[in-house]
Amino acid sequence: MFVKALMQIKNLTHMKIPSIAFLLVLLFLSGCNLKNGKNRSSVAKGVNDSPKKTFWAGGVDGGQWYVIKKMDVIKEIVHFKIYNETSGDLLVNKEFKLNCAADVPLDWDHLEAVISGYDGEKILLSTTDKNKKNCFFE
Repeated sequence: MFVKALMQIKNLTHMKIPSIAFLLVLLFLSGCNLKNGKNRSSVAKGVNDSPKKTFWAGGVDGGQWYVIKKMDVIKEIVHFKIYNETSGDLLVNKEFKLNCAADVPLDWDHLEAVISGYDGEKILLSTTDKNKKNCFFE
């Protein structure tokens, strides 16, 4: 009888551990999504541009705040202001030229949807060319 009771406890424990581990993983992932998702609710305090023109882009490791000041679609040049994600300090304020194969369609009216991040030199895009190379602004 004692052995049967131990077997039942072992079976219950075996079932609970994966369930608890699964719940912990879900909790962790939902917290990452809330912190690092693209739906930022408020612009960092140091950003001095209109919140309506400011958007956040990045990934799970962080991102930046962006403002598109002007755009020349024919020359494929965009003037960006890029701000630090948390402090709002201005990181860069300059024109960037698109570097991408000519056959790649880019939705110029919705650039915020394809910006992946800024690496300190280039604004990386999720758009890829026919060779699977990411497009970017430099």
